[in-house]
Amino acid sequence: MRNYRRRLLLGALTLSLCLVSIAQDSPPGQSAKAAEFLSEARYLISKEERKELLALPEAEQADAIERFWKRRDTDPGTPTNEFKDEYFRRIRVANELFTGEPQPGWLTERGRVTIVYGEPSSRERQPPPAGKTAPCLETWQYDDFPVVFMDKNCSGAFVLATRDLSPIERRNAATTSRSRARREPRKLPFDFEVRILKTPVQGGSLERLVRLEMPYPEIWFDFKEDRFETVFALEMELADSRKVIRWTFKNRYPVSLAAAELEAKRAEKFEIAVPITVEDGIEELRAGKCQLSIIMENETSKHRVRKVAEFAF
Repeated sequence: MRNYRRRLLLGALTLSLCLVSIAQDSPPGQSAKAAEFLSEARYLISKEERKELLALPEAEQADAIERFWKRRDTDPGTPTNEFKDEYFRRIRVANELFTGEPQPGWLTERGRVTIVYGEPSSRERQPPPAGKTAPCLETWQYDDFPVVFMDKNCSGAFVLATRDLSPIERRNAATTSRSRARREPRKLPFDFEVRILKTPVQGGSLERLVRLEMPYPEIWFDFKEDRFETVFALEMELADSRKVIRWTFKNRYPVSLAAAELEAKRAEKFEIAVPITVEDGIEELRAGKCQLSIIMENETSKHRVRKVAEFAF
């Protein structure tokens, strides 16, 4: 137990010294906190997020870092950030386990795999075949998928030999955290506001403009090739006071934003504007209140919301 604690303390000290050194050497315009963060989050942060952070004034970088971790919080309803705690727990585990290499454990190949994919169900060291001095192999098992590391000189410096890790990509902390990013906090299902606006009458038709609005932070996105993407499917029906359908509409609205664009829209609302033009059944529509049925689905979250708005022409 004493040796265990000593290794843990030495690993933590090495990590701290490494981060302090990086912070001291941070370039102009980059705060020490940002330099430390970029070192710590190297296995998570995307190129777009890194570029966005470095483009901010130093005074705003701390808030951007806080938002980075908040977006990845798996349970915003609790006072702790479980994702962040787990990430740093894995760093501590890597520092404890991989102490025989020149760099700190969390910066080694085995450390990186531990942090990104989690701890394997088993680890097995294979010495060189009889009569040979090298290489040494170490095999990790993830759900029956082997990940192999190789030490050419059996000196304790292992490199990743398995090049295709796609079979365990679902365990990738960076991928899953970015796909969750920009979703939290949110209400389930999502909600939207309906506004029906009068428009100038053209000829003998009845016209209105339907505007649907929802805050960007409440939208679910998928993360694909450094962009946040989703699609809204919209259906509408207009019925007169006798429930006779007089107008229908159906369309899909794709949304694709870079991280910086989405961050800039945090205080804004996503809008869909649909004009209603009715040329038949005008007298029936004018005779009383009409009902507009609206169904919207976010194809990322698979949540569907239906609303009914009443109005008179």
